[in-house]
Amino acid sequence: MAVNVFVGLALIALIAAPAALGQTSPVPASISAAMGHFYRGDPAGAAAILERVTADSPENASAWRILALCYRTMGKLDASLAAYHKSLALEPDSPGTLFDLAGVHALEGNADSAFALLAKVHASRKYDMTQLEVDSSFASLRHDARYPPLLQTAKDFDDPFDHQVKVIRGWDDESAGQPLGGI
Repeated sequence: MAVNVFVGLALIALIAAPAALGQTSPVPASISAAMGHFYRGDPAGAAAILERVTADSPENASAWRILALCYRTMGKLDASLAAYHKSLALEPDSPGTLFDLAGVHALEGNADSAFALLAKVHASRKYDMTQLEVDSSFASLRHDARYPPLLQTAKDFDDPFDHQVKVIRGWDDESAGQPLGGI
């Protein structure tokens, strides 16, 4: 019995020692922990976590993409470009990553590269191109003749399906006062 008590006290001492010394157990690196830092306005803290995540899991495209966003927010555009390229190597057709990468090129003043990527995103029809209007990274491109054709128009929604569909009934107006209005 004395041995069991001694072993129990030893385990308690081992568990309590770091807390008594003001030390805490290291928090495992995770994307959610990094996002917490990012949304609290700490992109450097988020980047530090994501650097560990990408070192441990270099095949994690999401971690690379978010790390690139952190670097971009911190103004480290070269590091952001490298991280976006690593994400794209894992998910080559990711329209969100292509869009964000175009934003870095726009911030660097490389309009030709930005427009080439944006054209690819637009052609995919898998990304909300209205984000161009609200993302300040693209401000330098807005007066370029290549910019307006990238914005979505009503024609872009004429055939919204990627496979053959028979529309049984449709309507054009969902404004207030109309059937289903305001949904």
